[in-house]
Amino acid sequence: MFRLYSGLSSPAFEYRIVGNPTVDPAPAAPADNALRAELIGQIANAQFDLDAAASQGDSAVLASADAQRQELAALLRAIAATGPAGLAAIRAAVAATATTSATIVQQARASASAADAAELAESRIASRATVQALVSDLHRFDPYLQFASEQDETEYRHREAERRAYIEHQHAKATPEGDLNAAGAAVGQMVDAKAHGADQSPEFGQRWNRLAAATDRLRDAARATGQPTEEFDRNLRDDLRRALKAKGFGNAEIDARLAASGDPLQAARDFVRSDQSAPAQPVATVAPADHAPVSNLADAMAQFRAAGIVAAEHPPGDPLAHGLAANERPAPAPGRSTG
Repeated sequence: MFRLYSGLSSPAFEYRIVGNPTVDPAPAAPADNALRAELIGQIANAQFDLDAAASQGDSAVLASADAQRQELAALLRAIAATGPAGLAAIRAAVAATATTSATIVQQARASASAADAAELAESRIASRATVQALVSDLHRFDPYLQFASEQDETEYRHREAERRAYIEHQHAKATPEGDLNAAGAAVGQMVDAKAHGADQSPEFGQRWNRLAAATDRLRDAARATGQPTEEFDRNLRDDLRRALKAKGFGNAEIDARLAASGDPLQAARDFVRSDQSAPAQPVATVAPADHAPVSNLADAMAQFRAAGIVAAEHPPGDPLAHGLAANERPAPAPGRSTG
């Protein structure tokens, strides 16, 4: 007699067949052992596929998967309790159950694909609406923008016009990739605007949060359905690099910041959320002049004379000679400048 032990080792089962210590079993034929191992392997593979699909299907599919797991467990018990003569009969039952398990897995995947497709469609609609509303309202940030020079403003306006045209072109494609690229351009525009002071606008934070959330949702849905995101990532990295340069960061520091995040959308969030000021430069200090300490009036007058300052002589009766306060000085003579 043989007993079957199963120890759960994620993600699949591991099985061992050991002899019953209370019985001295007759040695099994090699062919019987091979068949037993084959059947156990088929059940283990079916169990693994069901576990992998468990988080993908709807409630009906999940209920079917749970019932199928119980069937697989019953077959394992039957294999453990059946001698060599009964294994051939169980083989057909294992094959049928494995086929049913494969069908359930396909249903789960189809259900997940339908859910992913629905999420992608909804996220595209939300993203397009958010981006288009933002682009039409970019002028609201103009009163808060600050530029280092006329050339700086000219270059900013040129980039803004390029992004507007790019967004329109990408939306016209009517594809998930195009919508994602358009959202990335809108994110890049907000990053550029932040670098020029637009975050001082009371609307900026709310508009940014709405855009970032819609873009994140669309990108996740695009990835789930196998849509490409390379152009989105590349363009957003370029926009971040340009914004950090405008803030005074060097190439090495920019590379380090982008590498630390790894995700350009998260790096954009970090940039907008924090005050990305360039590293402060050390301020030069001026040491005080080395003068000998002044201990009396005579020494002070000597230092004045050494610096070229000479006491003025005043004729007798001049009120300035007696320390008259400024508001007590007589009016100037006609024709004398009061400068």
